[in-house]
This record gives sequence, C-alpha cells and structure tokens, in this order.
Amino acid sequence: MRAGKLLIASLTGVLIIVGGILLILRTPSSSPLSGGEISSSPLPSLDKGRLGGVSGETVCPDFQEGEVTVGEVELTVSLANTQAEKTKGLSGCSELPEKAGMLFPYKPAKTVTFWMKNMVMPIDIVWIHEGRVIGIEPNIPAPTPGVPEKELPQYASPGSVDAVLEIKAGGAEEYGIVQGTEISWNN
Repeated sequence: MRAGKLLIASLTGVLIIVGGILLILRTPSSSPLSGGEISSSPLPSLDKGRLGGVSGETVCPDFQEGEVTVGEVELTVSLANTQAEKTKGLSGCSELPEKAGMLFPYKPAKTVTFWMKNMVMPIDIVWIHEGRVIGIEPNIPAPTPGVPEKELPQYASPGSVDAVLEIKAGGAEEYGIVQGTEISWNN
C-alpha cells in the first residue's frame, strides 16, 4: 500500500516537472492558419483585478475589455480587435474565470477558421452573425502536447460571422446559449 502511494506521488511530481518544462519551452507563434483566418485560444493575460484573475497570478494577456449579453447572462470579455490579438487569442491561458471569455469582432462579416494552437484548456466557440448565434462548437479539447501544427483540427464558422465568442468548455450549455440566441456587446 505504501509503495503504491509512493509511486503515485513520484509520478505526480514527474508530470508537474514535465508540464513546467513544456510551458517554459513553448513559444507561441503568431502565424495564422494557411488560407484561414486566425488561430484561437484562451483569454489573454489579465492581471489579478481583471476578469477575476486568481491568486495574484496572470490568467491571460491584456486586451481591451467589453461586456457581452447572451440572452439573460452578462459576460466580461477581452476584445481581440487587431489581427495580432486575434492570432494570439486565448493561447497559453490556463483558465477562464466564471462569466468571462474573449470576443473576436469582424467588420465586415466573413467566414473564419479557428484552431487550438497553444491552447492549454478546453473551450466552447460560439459563432455569431447579426446579433444571433448561428452555431456552436462545444467542448473543444486542448490539443495533445507534441501534436504537429499541421495535424491540429480546424473549426470553420458555419457561414459569415461578425463575431466569435470563446468561453469555458460547457459554458454554452451552462449559460443557455443555443442557435438563435440573441447576443449583443459593447466595448
């Protein structure tokens, strides 16, 4: 029994060390998908007071903030307005606070493709056109470490979108977001 506990503790320690090394060695790239629109991922680094950062650590990078109303639910979002912000997305973010996310606005509306490059947490992607949800990609898992970029799945919008919302995995169901749900935002 004691040997089993020692083995579990040793394996846990090794996994923590390997995870730390992978985080240090990981260098995010800003190259978009070939022929696609952007790379996607978790919220940018936010300091402790923003978007509910936890324990003084950075949750993700600093972006302009806004509010999104989805049906009856209010979300605080980071806005990915520039191409550089859209390429970075939520890459490398370890978690999303409750009722938080990232909004990717597009003017004019267009068909876009996202991927999970450098993502370390699962998310839901909500496709929006003219203030209504036109599709949802629920519970998209973070990629397995070491998978080559060319093998990462791509998630294409079901049509032209004027915004894309990324929220925690399971958030669409939790917040009652379905196709046709009204969404509005400000910045």
